[in-house]
Amino acid sequence: MKGFAMRYLNIKFSPLSAALVLSAACLLGCSVLQAGEQAASAPGDPALAAAVTQAIHDALDYKAKDIQVAVNGGVVMLSGWANQPSDESRARAVASRVPGVMRAYSRVHLWSSDDSY
Repeated sequence: MKGFAMRYLNIKFSPLSAALVLSAACLLGCSVLQAGEQAASAPGDPALAAAVTQAIHDALDYKAKDIQVAVNGGVVMLSGWANQPSDESRARAVASRVPGVMRAYSRVHLWSSDDSY
């Protein structure tokens, strides 16, 4: 006796489609585990953000005054403004070396000295 999907929707399953369904299920299951792991580390995010902020300010001094730090599940996002591209890249490098940081990304913009606006 055919199942509902096969009888009414005229769906046919092959070994390849079964493998694809199992692969998708595995990937979705892995994603749920990763989300759970990130949620478990979330209470430490404020302390990690403070440590990253301090490390960046120690390394860049006044050049880091306009760079903000946000942390979510050990992933650091830098934002704000920098005077030089090297300031942004150094801030990201310093952030990535702080213990507990899984990844560091940057959305830091550069101040422009171009007066043509």
